[in-house]
Amino acid sequence: MKRESLLRHLRKHGCYLKREGSSHSLWMNPATGVVETIPRDREMANV
Repeated sequence: MKRESLLRHLRKHGCYLKREGSSHSLWMNPATGVVETIPRDREMANV
């Protein structure tokens, strides 16, 4: 999966960027309060 596709999906569902790390970005879902790390790689493995 491409990073931009994932970020577009997160924004569409109300998630927002909490902060940038050195190799990851932290995104938060305000509905659940869950924070997820998203690597800065352009391509990510589909899991």
